[in-house]
Amino acid sequence: MTRKNNDINIVDSLIQTIEKLSHEKITLQKDENFNIKEQRRKEALLAAEEIKKANLESRVNEIEKAHASGKISKEFTFDKIKVDMFNQKAIKTARSFVNHMIKRKDLGPFFFILRGNEGTGKTVLSHAIANEYLKYCSGSVEIVTFDQIKDTWIYSFNENREERITRNENWDRFCTCDLLIIDSICAIRVPLTLFEQRVFSNILRERHERGLSLMVTTPLSFQMQLRDALTNYCVDFFTQFSAFAAELEGGSRRAKMVVNGFLL
Repeated sequence: MTRKNNDINIVDSLIQTIEKLSHEKITLQKDENFNIKEQRRKEALLAAEEIKKANLESRVNEIEKAHASGKISKEFTFDKIKVDMFNQKAIKTARSFVNHMIKRKDLGPFFFILRGNEGTGKTVLSHAIANEYLKYCSGSVEIVTFDQIKDTWIYSFNENREERITRNENWDRFCTCDLLIIDSICAIRVPLTLFEQRVFSNILRERHERGLSLMVTTPLSFQMQLRDALTNYCVDFFTQFSAFAAELEGGSRRAKMVVNGFLL
C-alpha cells in the first residue's frame, strides 16, 4: 500500500468517526486550486522564518546576559569608537578578523594579536570585537586577563574540593568558548616565565585542536620585544592559526587626572 493510500484511509477513518459522533453526514468538496507542493513550500518558509526569529531572540538574550555579567561592555562597539589616524588601521584589521570568523570559518581557526601602549584602546577594541561577534553569531565569548588563565593552573594545598572544581571548570571554559580574548599578555613588559610559557602554549594548542579562534593584546612591540618575551616556543604556535596583527599607534587616550592643580 502506498503512502497516498494510507493518507486517504486515515482521512476516511477520521470522517467516519466524526459522522458517528455527530450523527451528521460530512461531504468533502475537492478544491481544484489547492496545490499541495505550494502549500508545503509556504509552510517550510514559515517554519524557516520562525527558526530565524527564535535564533535572533536567543542571540539577543545571550548578548544581554553577557552585558549583565559585566564581562563585556555594551558601551564599546565599532559604531561608537572614534576613528582617527592612530587607530584606523587597527580597527580595519579588527573588523576583518571578525568577518573571517563569521563568514570564512573554513579558513580558521584565527588568531589576532593587537599591540598598543598603555591607554591606546586595546581593551576598548577587544570589547568592540566581542560585541560584533555576538551580534552575528550564537556563541560564547570570554574576555580575560592572562592572570585569570594562570590561576586555573595554580594548585593550593589549602583549596577545597569546590575550589578545585571551579578552577578546572574555568580552564575548560577558556579552552572551549567560541572566542577567547586575552587582555593582556606581558602587561608589565616582563618576559613569560617557563611556567607562563607552558600555560600560554597549552591554551593555544587546546584552542587550535578544537578549531577555535582567539585574540591577544600586548604592549610589547612586534619588532623585537614580542618574540623575546614569549619565546620561539610560544610564537611558533601562532603560525598554526590564520593570523591577523595590528598596532594601535599614538599615546594614551585615557582622560587626564588633575589633583590639587597637578596633572597626574
